[in-house]
Amino acid sequence: MTIHRASALRILWLSTLLAVAPSPAQAGELRFTPGLTPYQLSMGTTIDIVCPQLLRAGFETQSSPTGDLTRRCREMRHTANALQGGGATSFSLGITTEQLAEALGRLSPEEITTQGTGAIETGSNQARAIGARLGQLRLGATGLSLSGLRLYVDGQSVELAQLLDTHHAGGASADGGVAGRFGVFVNGLYSFGDKDTTSKEQGFDFGTGGVLAGVDYRFTDNLIAGVALSFSSTDADIDLGLGDVDSRSYGVILYGTYYIAGLYIDAHGSFNWNTYDSRRRILYANPFDAGGVTDRTAKGDTDGRQFTINLGVGYDFRVARFTLTPYTRLEYLNLHIDDFREHGADGLDLEVRSQRLESLQSALGGRVAYAISTPVGVVVPQVHAEWRHEFQNDARNFTAKYANDPFNTFFAIPTDNPDRNYFALGAGATAVFKGGVSGFLSYETILGLRDVSHHSFTGGVRVEF
Repeated sequence: MTIHRASALRILWLSTLLAVAPSPAQAGELRFTPGLTPYQLSMGTTIDIVCPQLLRAGFETQSSPTGDLTRRCREMRHTANALQGGGATSFSLGITTEQLAEALGRLSPEEITTQGTGAIETGSNQARAIGARLGQLRLGATGLSLSGLRLYVDGQSVELAQLLDTHHAGGASADGGVAGRFGVFVNGLYSFGDKDTTSKEQGFDFGTGGVLAGVDYRFTDNLIAGVALSFSSTDADIDLGLGDVDSRSYGVILYGTYYIAGLYIDAHGSFNWNTYDSRRRILYANPFDAGGVTDRTAKGDTDGRQFTINLGVGYDFRVARFTLTPYTRLEYLNLHIDDFREHGADGLDLEVRSQRLESLQSALGGRVAYAISTPVGVVVPQVHAEWRHEFQNDARNFTAKYANDPFNTFFAIPTDNPDRNYFALGAGATAVFKGGVSGFLSYETILGLRDVSHHSFTGGVRVEF
């Protein structure tokens, strides 16, 4: 949906007002409430503009969503008057400055930022799952491969080290040769994490689960390509019970690998169709609303389209039973989310404009694995370290308006700057037994992320037929 010239001018007007210092004539306006965060300030400035227009038009007496919006914004303005000592106070909510700032935050659609976060999470999960499958293929894994559970945390995936150096592991390896040219696989995906509240974004917890299944064909001894289907479900819960966003992603992925000697090149591209269901809880003390509190839930739903491209290069150095693998990787993601209109909160429903997000990440790292023969199989302890850098995903603003504002006054809500550099460290062990059965357990932590802390444990079983 295109923003008209008049709407763009209103957004520009808001930006200009944010830089204006208060004067005696302006005392009592919401934007001059002390200690507001950027998104609270944006909402306060919006009400300062919208409310006088609605009151002059006489909407406060109407029994309609626009009338409800007029009465709610009038209460906010009268509260600011009471706190700052100027203007009408008949409809003041009787709350403190801190409570007024919190109420302004409740009116802001901060949960929308989790939609972009979930998209990057989904893209990263798919990239690591396909990368693990390509690694298995280079080791000669064919036929039916059940990779089991792979764990990802806060958008950062676990890199599974190569299971076994099949040319040096000895008779205990079940991957001794190529049984056929076709292969099928199924991967289970799960992730969880949290983000702390900042001055620009409300904190939230999230969990993602999904499945990835595909079929591939070995065209030559060194070239394999395939296609996979994916499904994932992400639930993000906003802190303090202020709402949630549930998203579903359905994807198709084309992938391939080419390797010669120790050198390998991996590539894949994917398209995902995403759906989003959001619930924004608006809760603050209000003696003029039923029960002495405004407690409403604004619901919204929309769709999105996501493209992802991934290219990786590495080299396996085999020294006795050691496998040393330096590697690098480049990942690009492009996401578009459609605009949508909320319902269920009467005059406090919002209309949110479409969003676009781009991410370009690089990774530079290494893996070390060592094969130990035992009477029952081969155990492979392994460690990995990785430096990741974000080139393109910047802080952004998403644009919204009150759905029942006839004057179409749009406002912008800012987001945090993503971290540019961070590190992944991990360790684990894989056991490969006779009969084509293998299992693994690994641990990974991410260092250098602001407002995010996490640890991950990974376990799984793989069976060949």
